[in-house]
Amino acid sequence: MEIVKQYNDFFSERKILFLLLAIEVPFLLYITYYYSDYIYFFPLLVIGGLIFCYAIINEEFWLLSAILANFPLMVIKTEGLSFLEIAGATYIYLPLIIWFFKKIFIEKKTLFEDLADILFLVFYLTCIFSIVFTKIYDFNILLWFKELAVFSGYLMFFPLRDYYRKNSSGLRNILIMFGILSLMVGGYNLNLYRNKVILATQFFQVWGSRVASTEQVFMFSVLVIISIIFLIKSKKIQFVLLCCLAIYFTALVLSFTRSYFAFTLLGMFVIWLLFNKSDKMKMLFWIFGLTVIGLVAMYLLFGNLVKTIFEAFLNRFTVIKTRDISIIQRAIETKAILKQIAENPILGWGLGAKFRRYDLFYETHILNYYAHNGYLYLWYKLGILGIVSYMIFYISQFYTTVKNAIYEKNIIKKNIFFVFSFILFSFTFISITSPQFYHKPSILILSIIWGYGSAYKKKSLSQ
Repeated sequence: MEIVKQYNDFFSERKILFLLLAIEVPFLLYITYYYSDYIYFFPLLVIGGLIFCYAIINEEFWLLSAILANFPLMVIKTEGLSFLEIAGATYIYLPLIIWFFKKIFIEKKTLFEDLADILFLVFYLTCIFSIVFTKIYDFNILLWFKELAVFSGYLMFFPLRDYYRKNSSGLRNILIMFGILSLMVGGYNLNLYRNKVILATQFFQVWGSRVASTEQVFMFSVLVIISIIFLIKSKKIQFVLLCCLAIYFTALVLSFTRSYFAFTLLGMFVIWLLFNKSDKMKMLFWIFGLTVIGLVAMYLLFGNLVKTIFEAFLNRFTVIKTRDISIIQRAIETKAILKQIAENPILGWGLGAKFRRYDLFYETHILNYYAHNGYLYLWYKLGILGIVSYMIFYISQFYTTVKNAIYEKNIIKKNIFFVFSFILFSFTFISITSPQFYHKPSILILSIIWGYGSAYKKKSLSQ
């Protein structure tokens, strides 16, 4: 009772509001004096401050809205940092730091419950202390911080797990918010692609205008909805989910990404195999409905360009891979990063490290900090300790999720667990050509899956 009282006193609404005013009022006075031309932004700053204040007070509100705050982090692709990216990151990470402070120092809770959690701690500490090697080898400290910020997204695993345990409808709420996020990203991608493709004059520009890097968001949403849509009794909810499916699937197709599309189809087939005969027929019916709505949506968006788009999509799968310059480029990249790993395989080079490779597009050598192979990326940056601790943690979470899927009795939860298991399985293969362990959308998806699997396991043991 004393701990709870201290907790309420320290994070009371009055103190939080006073702290907000103490920070925001001087800030508003400053920009009023120096940037009076932008005074019309002041109401937005005040409203944003109040929302942020409420997010600190209400943990559930922050956690659900933080999923939506990932939107600018996923879709904005700039060399520097935009205002929206800074705002989104602040909204996610500052309350996250406060959450850890409350749990560890005020509520005195143990966050690291088993060996898997300890391995995650080892991995994250390896990321932090890699700054030593970043500094020794004279790499960019700002880039170290940027990469650490991406890996810090995994810390959402802990508040998500805690939220699942406290709320019986926690998974439903999280998936709804993720579905809304997927709609936002899908709508943004479709609009951006449409604006690009209508200017295309050559056939290759049709698929060259694609909007990639968020395909895993649509893959995850498509498989989750297909696994449960015909188990929901409400026809209205089914229709809404079917329309959402059409948007997700269309956005996935128009990303022209082979690996995600192939694994999405494979996932749909695996789900179909798991169902009984009557459920298989229902699933085929819903897939047919999805196809019809998707085709109608594409025609409304792109009109006469639909035929050309489908030809470009098929060309991505049927083109002779020996002539695919992206494949050759990745082979060159792999050779270059393996050479660097061989020079320092134990300790790694630190986050922010760059390696030299030849670029076929520019026909010159460039310094690159990013690698398409997720395993080589972790090994190069964090050494043996980093990649081993991460992969053992990943495998343990995969084992937990599969075990939950096998022993779960509720059909909806069982299907969701199977989808979660398939996502973890597919990411291990996709990461060979695309580093899921470092992609912001994938990190959010993994945190959602791991949090629920770990929370459910703990709950089952307690029962």
